[in-house]
Amino acid sequence: MDLMDVETQLRSHLAARPALRAPDDLAERTRVRHRRQRRQQAAVVGIGLAVVLVFGSVPVLRGLLPEVGSSDTAAPSRGVTSQSLYDVPVRGALAGDDAWLQAVAALPWLADGFAPDAPPPVDSHRVAWAGDEAGLRIAFVLGQVDGRLSGTWFTGPAGAEPGQMTQATGVQRLIRNQPLAFVDTPDGGSSGVLVVVGLPGDTVEHVDGTTVTADGEEQVDRRPLPGEDGVAAGEFSGPASSVRAVVSRNGRELDSMSQVFSDRASAIAQAPVAGLTDPRELRPRASAETVQLVLHMAVDTYGAGLDGATPVLLAAGPTGSGRAEMVLVGYTFRSGATVLVVGHTELTENGTSSSVSTLDPQPAGTPLADQLLAVPMDGNLALSGPREAATAELLDAGGALLTSLPLVAGTGVGRAGDGPAVAAVRFLAADDTVLAETPVSETGR
Repeated sequence: MDLMDVETQLRSHLAARPALRAPDDLAERTRVRHRRQRRQQAAVVGIGLAVVLVFGSVPVLRGLLPEVGSSDTAAPSRGVTSQSLYDVPVRGALAGDDAWLQAVAALPWLADGFAPDAPPPVDSHRVAWAGDEAGLRIAFVLGQVDGRLSGTWFTGPAGAEPGQMTQATGVQRLIRNQPLAFVDTPDGGSSGVLVVVGLPGDTVEHVDGTTVTADGEEQVDRRPLPGEDGVAAGEFSGPASSVRAVVSRNGRELDSMSQVFSDRASAIAQAPVAGLTDPRELRPRASAETVQLVLHMAVDTYGAGLDGATPVLLAAGPTGSGRAEMVLVGYTFRSGATVLVVGHTELTENGTSSSVSTLDPQPAGTPLADQLLAVPMDGNLALSGPREAATAELLDAGGALLTSLPLVAGTGVGRAGDGPAVAAVRFLAADDTVLAETPVSETGR
């Protein structure tokens, strides 16, 4: 296994999907697994923020994780097979149009950044699937060199001739038996089309969003994606970045798969998220990048479930050194339930290190602006209390004072210290009158 598959595998594991449908406990299994996945913090070191890794069609790395079904796999994934996507006959509505298929297979690939390996030679290219979906003609093309499989996607208008097809993604290094999902937004909006190409017999579902009920329960919108012969396709209505495919093989859900966005879908997914309210005028205290990191996390997690939800900026600012900052955003859903999303970024010698996480949704009741909040991340705290609070005292489990943090309009961020863990926060007025006290929330459980 060479060094071009690690990002495929890492993306696959980070994008693990909700649990397989079961007649008795589907809802509970899906909710539990969904919570566990979204609470994993995304920590990235690089020139950009974490959100950049989630989208796009950049070439992928491999080598740190074994290929699914290969001989060096110590514990094969559930439902694996040694069959390769490359060896399966072409599928889709255009499977019988040999002239069209040969012409599309001969189209050149733009494979910038594919080093250290050369892209597969044109004579190894073959169309794995081609058809018309949502006003598009879509083709998934495979190639191989030295036994290593790669692929890319081409699109054009419905009914397009080969010369009208253009490359819609970068070139991916692929796991030979791993399903591939493709997301595109042909109309330039948030809705679009999802295509999944697996092995014959695979079945596909997709997650389009997660709603939150008034009692704080998450309900994942998971439904079958129509298809046959291991390929499924359909339209979605939610944000492109939140759409996820779930593939089952031999009756068991696969642990990993690959998903790629078209260039236009990637651009839309990375576009700034609007609609944030700022009642305490905190917006100038944090960079747009960190604010957007948090907002994108919410969109990616809840998708169409955020329709009608109101986001509010609850805390923002540098955490002390000037090279790190923290942002806390809350959402109120249509149901009245609320959820918190927290993000932290730090400028390092290698670029920007970023983390983002969510807390469990809370039942409808106390408005976000009136909640007492102390949310930790990466050794820092984001605080939101009474608007008249001027200082926050950080207390250990025994109630002893660890340190104090200044507040602006009752909110603030700062280092929690390297000593005993902070267990509670006390909010004080300018004259040191105690206004309120709250325990520190738990994240990443």
